[in-house]
Amino acid sequence: MAVIIPFADAQAHGSIANSVTFRRHRGKVVFQKKPHARVPGTQKQKAQRQKFKDAWKAFHALDFWALEYCKAKATEAQTISSNWFISQYLTDEIPSTVVNYGIKDVTDLDLPDTVDVIDEGVKSSLLARTDPATDVLLGHIWDKLNVFVDGAVASPYDRAVLHIHRTEVTPMTIPFNYPLLVWWKNFSDEPKHNLIRLPQMGLGGAPSTVPWTELNRIWSIQIYPPAIIGADQVTVQIIAEGPDPFPENPYWLEVINCSPGETGIALPLLPYPNAYIKFKFTSAYAGTFIVPDNWAITIDGWEKDLERSEWNIIFPAFSLEDTEVIEFWIAIDLSLWYDRAMTSIAKPTITQDKDFFIANDFSIYYNKEMTQLANAPYF
Repeated sequence: MAVIIPFADAQAHGSIANSVTFRRHRGKVVFQKKPHARVPGTQKQKAQRQKFKDAWKAFHALDFWALEYCKAKATEAQTISSNWFISQYLTDEIPSTVVNYGIKDVTDLDLPDTVDVIDEGVKSSLLARTDPATDVLLGHIWDKLNVFVDGAVASPYDRAVLHIHRTEVTPMTIPFNYPLLVWWKNFSDEPKHNLIRLPQMGLGGAPSTVPWTELNRIWSIQIYPPAIIGADQVTVQIIAEGPDPFPENPYWLEVINCSPGETGIALPLLPYPNAYIKFKFTSAYAGTFIVPDNWAITIDGWEKDLERSEWNIIFPAFSLEDTEVIEFWIAIDLSLWYDRAMTSIAKPTITQDKDFFIANDFSIYYNKEMTQLANAPYF
């Protein structure tokens, strides 16, 4: 590297023939070979570069439940969800989606961190399930009593299930990453042990029948992958109903369909006061629009006089034929009801019983198709 004054120009800069370059350094012109970025050349480097690209694509294809898991794990690691997911992807620590049907016998269960205040308030049971729903109890344990109760030895079955039951009506919250240790034998009688981690969830109590009324403005809504067949021909609205006779005030005028993506609300309406808030879906799809259980939409906006926030609305399974309409009224705890009077529950946010479907690596899923991730055992 040489310090020179090229062409008697003390302000010279730029490159010549893409091979040498002038640049300024501490008030002087420096002449040097033009640096070129190194492009991975070895097969290992190229494979790692491709894997990083694949990780980024995979992150953007995650559904609502996998994103919720990544957000929670990223918060623990003091990073952002995309960075946490990519780091896991690059080390191949991706939750399995292979059904676990290899637990022959549960020999012990343990709860390292009990959370209940009574001895037999929450019961965690390992089940061997033969579809559609014939269960053999492999063993169970109570929080906070933490004493293992042995069950039966299983014959071949279809899937292992973790069933959580709350005996008390008093609501409680299971914290994220609540651990359950499992000692078991496979069908070759080999002893093994694994960790199950639970998602955060509410147990006990009843869904609210108090209408949600305070949503004042919506900034955007987000619908998550994977796409549902016919989604581009099914519209979604969020509507505020005024006091009796319940006039409808939509939160946006745009036509928004149910395809995955985030949609900004260009001209937000500000209906207030509200008596009820509801979702309304209208189909123009010639076939049957089929929504799976636990489909989610996130609302980003403001309640009256409060800071901007997000609300995750979880839907029950439902289907629509061409020209059909379905509505869901929202309670203050974000439970959904089929009717304005809130007598016919569609999807509660709190429950007495919850099933989780177990994968080979003891990741757990909300659905037996193992597409809705609840948690994974990675630290």
